[in-house]
Amino acid sequence: MSDSSKETLVPPATDPLSLEERKFRLEFRKFEFEKSKSRGLLGFLNSNLAVIITLIIGVATVAVSINQAKFNEQSNKDQRALQARLNTEQLMLQREISANQLNLEKLKASAAQEKDLRTLQFDIARAMLEKQSEIGTQDLQRVYYLREVVMSVLPKEVALAFTRGAAENATEDRVRSAWADGFVKLSLNDGLPPANEQTRPISVDDVVKSLPALRKVADAGRRIQDILDAAKAYKLEGSEQVILAYALFTSNLFKEMEEDFNFRSEEQVAAAFPTAFSSPSEAKSFVGDARALASKVYSSRFGNDRPGDAWSYRGRGYLRTTGKAAYARSSELTKINLLAEPGKLVDGSVAAAEIAAVFAQLAEQGAPLTVQGVVEQMNERFVGLAGIQSIYEKLVPGSRKVTVGLPSTTLTRYSRSR
Repeated sequence: MSDSSKETLVPPATDPLSLEERKFRLEFRKFEFEKSKSRGLLGFLNSNLAVIITLIIGVATVAVSINQAKFNEQSNKDQRALQARLNTEQLMLQREISANQLNLEKLKASAAQEKDLRTLQFDIARAMLEKQSEIGTQDLQRVYYLREVVMSVLPKEVALAFTRGAAENATEDRVRSAWADGFVKLSLNDGLPPANEQTRPISVDDVVKSLPALRKVADAGRRIQDILDAAKAYKLEGSEQVILAYALFTSNLFKEMEEDFNFRSEEQVAAAFPTAFSSPSEAKSFVGDARALASKVYSSRFGNDRPGDAWSYRGRGYLRTTGKAAYARSSELTKINLLAEPGKLVDGSVAAAEIAAVFAQLAEQGAPLTVQGVVEQMNERFVGLAGIQSIYEKLVPGSRKVTVGLPSTTLTRYSRSR
């Protein structure tokens, strides 16, 4: 059935169409088309609204489910990681607690052991103090033994006090020196950092200024220069003070370049050579007879195998080289034939060459060129350590002053160790 309203709006077909009418009709058709289109979309939406809503809800539900699943998965992963971390930290904590408990037990055991050791050490110290008269022996061999006991057994502070006190109370120079050497060795090994020593080059004037007594020695300047030249020749720059201290001590500031066998009494002879004479009476016939005394104490020793060797190869030079075997070694080192002319070791340049050559050899063997290092290499009882260290402290500004206050006789005399 046709719509009457539309028909009244359309002009008669027989009427000729004007341009305006055709334009009107096109606009009208466009309007009708848009209107029908709107009706179709709205109708579709109205008729399928429930389905569309259901679809939207379904999509949203699926999206929420997916997000929930991802969240649950991440949450489980984080929880497992957290649990693993907690387990690891708990294991580490248990191990740390166990290690601390073990260390604590060790410390307790060490403290108990230290307490027992301290008790033993002080018991020994008390016993030694009670027997002070026996400890004050003048027998050098017993002194060395007692000194070793004191230095190795007693606590450091007790050993220092004991060795210093023994040095101050000794009545014989060699005994006094032995205890002073022990005190200096303990002092140098106290674990303190090294002093700020000045290692600048040293000159003859520096040495004489440090040791004014050298001004009274006629050839002191020349001998000092010989030592400095020898140190340079053997590439011992920086160790000149150690070499000088050693040479100055053993030569009694250049006044004793060879061993003196002229003693005034049998007591002095017996004290100087205790292994050769058990009593002063045995030494009486050797007083005033230097050659006979040298033969008595050095024949068939130190490489001496011919009559007269003991006297020819007696102690000379800054190292107190003694015996044919030692002279042969020095000859090889210095390229000077000391076997043929042993008396050359009294000469300053030859003595300087020998001590520099020997010290250079020690350095090549890895020995430290310090006072302690050299003295311990030269003799196992570190004889002369206190005296040499005392001179070194005067030559080197800034060095540790461990010999301050020790008896002066321990610092200026050469102690025989034979």
